Amino acid sequence: MEEKIKISRRKKILQIILGVFLVVILFCGIFYYFIFIPREQEKEAERARESKEAWIQSTLHNNPEAIQNFFADDIQNGTNDQHTKADAYWIVHRYSDTRGNVYEIYDYIQSRPHLAFIQAEADLIYPDVFEGIRNRTVEVGTDYTRYAYLAYIEVLKNHGYIDIAGLGTASNQYAKTAYFNTVILSEMAQDDKTALAVSKYISRDIEKSIQFADYAKDDVVRIMNGELTDKDLPARDILVGLNQYAAALRYRQSVGADYSSPKTADEVFDFATEYARNNVPQLVYFTGILNASTLVILNPEDPQKIKEALYPFLNFTKKKDEISDGSILHYIIDARFQDRKAIDIYSKRNVARLASRVHAFRLWLIGYGWTEEDFR
Repeated sequence: MEEKIKISRRKKILQIILGVFLVVILFCGIFYYFIFIPREQEKEAERARESKEAWIQSTLHNNPEAIQNFFADDIQNGTNDQHTKADAYWIVHRYSDTRGNVYEIYDYIQSRPHLAFIQAEADLIYPDVFEGIRNRTVEVGTDYTRYAYLAYIEVLKNHGYIDIAGLGTASNQYAKTAYFNTVILSEMAQDDKTALAVSKYISRDIEKSIQFADYAKDDVVRIMNGELTDKDLPARDILVGLNQYAAALRYRQSVGADYSSPKTADEVFDFATEYARNNVPQLVYFTGILNASTLVILNPEDPQKIKEALYPFLNFTKKKDEISDGSILHYIIDARFQDRKAIDIYSKRNVARLASRVHAFRLWLIGYGWTEEDFR
């Protein structure tokens, strides 16, 4: 009898323990799903908002301080998420925002001792370039500064601090440089002593462009298939990565470099154009001018497609004094004051070439001060 009582007590104790255990599990589940997860989601949303605001301040208001601090803090704290990668890209993108002032990036890295590894490894990629930068003898906006910019992207990529925006940009910058140097080479005298060196740079840059395209192409496919979205990385980085990847395809094609891409440049730009309208309206002008400028290289006799690429400009009707200094609209309109020798996408030479193919764009430029003399 006593044995039965003991067994009964044990069962009750076990039932109580099991009940307490289940209550604890239930409580933990409730805490996790209704408190912990919402808190984490709130933290993530706040981090995303801060990162986007820092991007806006850097890109649209020429104030990179917040984005620089965020990235430096992440490295110091051992954080590496989608926002770390985005911040890293837009810090080095300051090269483009400042029209080639790589010294801003160099000085930023020098001011943060825990970022010294970036400079140390970049030095190994292009030692001659960085020797000139250390001595402050490299002119802003030259190929030398562009190679420094690309070295920084490569180091960040090697350490896992870059996303498709950086990969696509590196592919495009190398391809674009190869194209520009091909144009320059075609205008050189046959006996010019620098021609051989330029030819060597072209071959190297095409190889590097293909290398970064290989890194980026799987993400391009995943984005266009809806498998990689703005839940995985910021929409602005998705758009830039697509634009740059597509432009690189066209630049490489223009110099006869074969490349097997799972998506054509037209397919990627069509997707990117729609994506910009719906998700990153701040970059519709960038998307349009890059699309049009690379189209005109390959298909100069197809004005309709070039016109479609230029739609953001043709639809812009605000007064010139309402246009922000340093904006793409400002660069395009004021390109008429440039030397005709420049050949980048914001150059007078390129803008005039687009206007010669699309009459509506020519009229738009005239409406903002261009004269017939500017187009010659």
